[in-house]
Amino acid sequence: MNIKDQKYINENPIDYVKILKALDRFPQDVFNTIYKIIKLYVPDEIFKYYSLTDNENLNNLKFSTLENREIHLSNARDFNDPFDNRSYYFDVERLKKYKFGYFFGEGFVKENINKTRLASFSKSGVNNLPMWAHYSNNHQGYCVSYSTDLAKNPELSPSLFPVQYLEKRIDVTTYFIGFLRSIEENYEQAIKEKQDKILIDNLMLLWVLILSCYIKEEKWEYEQEFRVMKPTNVSRPEYMKANPSAIYIGDKCKDEHIFRLVNIAFTLNIPVYKMEMNLTSFDFQLVPKQIYI
Repeated sequence: MNIKDQKYINENPIDYVKILKALDRFPQDVFNTIYKIIKLYVPDEIFKYYSLTDNENLNNLKFSTLENREIHLSNARDFNDPFDNRSYYFDVERLKKYKFGYFFGEGFVKENINKTRLASFSKSGVNNLPMWAHYSNNHQGYCVSYSTDLAKNPELSPSLFPVQYLEKRIDVTTYFIGFLRSIEENYEQAIKEKQDKILIDNLMLLWVLILSCYIKEEKWEYEQEFRVMKPTNVSRPEYMKANPSAIYIGDKCKDEHIFRLVNIAFTLNIPVYKMEMNLTSFDFQLVPKQIYI
C-alpha cells in the first residue's frame, strides 16, 4: 500500500452506512468501485490470535487446522459479542403494511445469523497486550500472521474486509421497504404475464446482510478487526484456506505446546517466534524472539 492510499485511509475511515446508501441509490453501477475502495483498507499483513487451554482435543484441532494451512470459521452466535451480526434493526410495524412484509418478522435477524460463518483477524500486530489477554488465554496461546497478497492467499484475500465501529445500530427499514416494493411490482408483473416465478432484482437485502457482518459496537475498536465471511450453503463453510506467514508463541505458553508449534513451523517452512517482555524498555512492550529450527 503506498503513502497516498494510507493518507486516504487516515482521512476517510471505512463507512458501510454510506456504502449502503450508495448501493441503494446506484444499484447497477457502484459495486466494483466500492469493492476496490474497501480493499484499500486491507493491510499487507493481518494477525489471528489463538487460545490454548486444558482441552487438549480442542488444542489439537487448532494445531491440525494450522498445519493444514486453514482457518476455522465460526457462527456469529458463538462470538463473545452478543450483538455480532445484529448491528442493524428495522421497524416491523412499517414493514407489515406491505404484501410480503411478513418476511421480516421478529425472528428474521436470528434466522439470518445462521446463514454465514466468520473468522476474525487484527491489523494491530503482535504487541497488542489486550489481544493476547482476551484471545490467547492470557498469553498461553499463540498468534499467526497471514499475508493479504492475492497470490499468496487466493481464498482468504478477496473476502477480507475491515470492521467498522459504530455508537448505534443501523436502521435499515427504508432499504427493506424498497426491497418489498420491488418484490410487489415484480409479483404484479408475474401475475399479469401468468408466470409462476417472481423476479428478485433488488439486492439491498443481500447487501444489508453481508455488510452488517462487518459492523460492531465502538467499544470493540481496540481490536482493529478484519473479517472474512463465508455463506453456509457452500462446500466446507467452516474452513477456509489460509497460508500462514509466521507463528508467534505467547509468553506463558506451555512447553509441550511450544514444541508442537515449533514443529508445525518447521513443517510449513515459516519462521516461529517466542514473545518475551522487554524489561529494559521504557514502554510496555513484548518482543518477538525468533526460534531457529
